[in-house]
Amino acid sequence: MEEKIKLEYEVEVRDKNGKLIKSIKGKSKSLLKNFMTVLRATLYGNLMTETETILDRDNVSHTFPNLYSSANDHMSINAPSNDDNYGIVVGTGDTPVDVDDVDLESPISNGTGSGQLLYGDTTIEAVQTANSTSSFRVIRSFSNSSGESITVKEIGIAIRHQHKDDGKIYILIVRDVLASPTSIPDGASFTVRYTWSVSA
Repeated sequence: MEEKIKLEYEVEVRDKNGKLIKSIKGKSKSLLKNFMTVLRATLYGNLMTETETILDRDNVSHTFPNLYSSANDHMSINAPSNDDNYGIVVGTGDTPVDVDDVDLESPISNGTGSGQLLYGDTTIEAVQTANSTSSFRVIRSFSNSSGESITVKEIGIAIRHQHKDDGKIYILIVRDVLASPTSIPDGASFTVRYTWSVSA
């Protein structure tokens, strides 16, 4: 039976001249327990009083959502450039995904030092509908100015949430280990695209 709701990813590496070096497409099988917790709390309808327990990227427990008001950040993933706390995130770990994962195994931080990548904006495209399928993409590009190659083995999506008591917290909702480790040479760029889709 064909799946009606899907999450897929595509990654590509381009050299400093923009030439495509590598491209991988895959099906994400890695919506985490945190995703279901966030979804259930959102669908419940009272973001200020109904609570679940959730673990952030530092493995710290919070009541969730516990907002100041319904106008605060909730499931925000449109991270600006240079912010590696949320949006699409990448890392070097290759331990198989577990539904209880709360962070990437070995996150790559933003920067130009050894083992770092510069994080671009995370953008969210508008919903498109074609052939009875509605979808949208979440995209982020990274650049390598570290002076050495960096190998990405895992990718994911983290949200930012404004907690009433604890301030901004960051929650991983998706983690995927790439089928093929992807080397990013110095001066190259790396782009991750996640596509969410639902079919009638």
